[in-house]
Amino acid sequence: MEPKSTSDSELRWPLIPLANAPVRFDPNGSLTAWFSVDMTLIHNVIIRSINAMWKNAPLVIPADEAAFAGYVLSGIQLIHTHHHTEEYIIFPRLQEKLNMQHNIEQHEEFQEPMQQLEDYFKRVQAKENKYDGEKAQRLLEAFAEPLVAHLTEELDTISPEKMSVFTNEEILATNKALEEHLKSLGGFFTQLPYGLTAHDIHQAPEWPPLPGPIKWFIKNIAYFVNRSYWKFAPMTRHGEPQVYRG
Repeated sequence: MEPKSTSDSELRWPLIPLANAPVRFDPNGSLTAWFSVDMTLIHNVIIRSINAMWKNAPLVIPADEAAFAGYVLSGIQLIHTHHHTEEYIIFPRLQEKLNMQHNIEQHEEFQEPMQQLEDYFKRVQAKENKYDGEKAQRLLEAFAEPLVAHLTEELDTISPEKMSVFTNEEILATNKALEEHLKSLGGFFTQLPYGLTAHDIHQAPEWPPLPGPIKWFIKNIAYFVNRSYWKFAPMTRHGEPQVYRG
């Protein structure tokens, strides 16, 4: 019997609700409203992929242990990037009109368990540690509990109502600074395909709002550099649910 994909209602950690899905970016609409939607989609990429890690951890066969470590480490790299850009690019700009301090404090709550998870999987990838699926799940739970709580609560601090104190021009300036910062961070063959394979295109078919050639590059070139990693992802490169089969 073919294994079935996990529905959103069966996830270990629930996704953040997205109103009015499927959503589409309107360049002529309110960017303050889209800012919250965009952040929800990013956070759900992280939550969806962590659920896949937790589900697959005890199922990994010996031949796939290094690839699974690569998948987990790609996710940790993306989370590092996400929170680094928040703390150094986004939050300082939002802090001019909103209080972002609690969000920064929450980042500290999962740093230690994230480091423990990262250290463990680096040793697994280097074949310095024997892989243990139950231990992997325990480390994932210790990290994911405070992380998912933070990702969920953060959306309240940047709701469309609160973001309405900013103009479209101010949001555009923040987005421009974010784009320039991300270009300097790399991760083209890890973070980009990681995000691609954890996004539900049925909720937001046009997201992320990248130029067509970049999306083509992610799907048709970057994806294949570390192809063995993405068998653990919740989605295929075409956005359909998938199940790890070992």
